[in-house]
Amino acid sequence: MPGVFVGMDADMGGNVAFGLGNGNPEPVGIFQKCANAVVAFYKVLNMPIKCGLVALVLGYTPVAQLLVPKDAALRPIMDGLESLGAAFSPCATLGLAGRFMASYMQRNEEAADSPSTSEEGIVAATFWVSFFKLIVSPIVGVLMLQGFAMAGLLPVNNMLLMLVLLIECCMPTAQNLVLLLQVQGQMKATNFAARIMLSQYLLSTVTITVFLTIFLNIVINGVV
Repeated sequence: MPGVFVGMDADMGGNVAFGLGNGNPEPVGIFQKCANAVVAFYKVLNMPIKCGLVALVLGYTPVAQLLVPKDAALRPIMDGLESLGAAFSPCATLGLAGRFMASYMQRNEEAADSPSTSEEGIVAATFWVSFFKLIVSPIVGVLMLQGFAMAGLLPVNNMLLMLVLLIECCMPTAQNLVLLLQVQGQMKATNFAARIMLSQYLLSTVTITVFLTIFLNIVINGVV
C-alpha cells in the first residue's frame, strides 16, 4: 500500500536534501552512512582540534622519533613548526584587536542593518556568555572532576594535573572563534564576537583570580 514518506539524504559535500513522495525511501548503504558520518564529524572539528589529532597520531607512531629528539633527522622541521606555533598567539591577539576596532568604527551601520548587533544586544550577549563561561563553567568543571576522581578515573595524588584541569575550566573563550569567522568571511559575526570576547577577557581578570584561589585550596586540601 503506497504511503507518504519524508526522506533525508546527504551527499559527500555535506549538503542535506529532503524529499516527499509515495512509497518507501531507498535504503542507504552502510558505507554511505559511514561516509556521511565522517563528513559530518569533519565539519564539526575546527583547525586546532584537527592539528591536535594529527599531533596525537604522530606522537604515538615511529614518526615521532624522526621529529622530537634533538638529534633527529627531521628535527629542523620540528623547530620550524614550533617557531610558527609560537607566533600564533601574537597574531591572534592582533586579529582580535583589529576586528574590535573595525567593529567600533562601524557599529552605527551594523546597528542599523541588524538589531542583533546593537549595543543592547552586545551587552546582553556579553553578560550571558561571560556568566556561563566564567562562572558556571568552573563550577561545573569542579563537580565533574570530583565525580571523575571519586570514580577512580583521575589520579587525585597528582596535584599539578588536578590544578591544570581546574584552571582550564575558568579560562575565557579562545580567540580561535574570531579567526575562524574571519577566515569564512563573516565580518559582522566576527566584529560581534570580537567585542564580546574583549569584554569577557577584561572580566576574566577578576574571575580567574577568584577561582584560582579557590582551586588552590581545593587541591591542597584534597577536596578533589
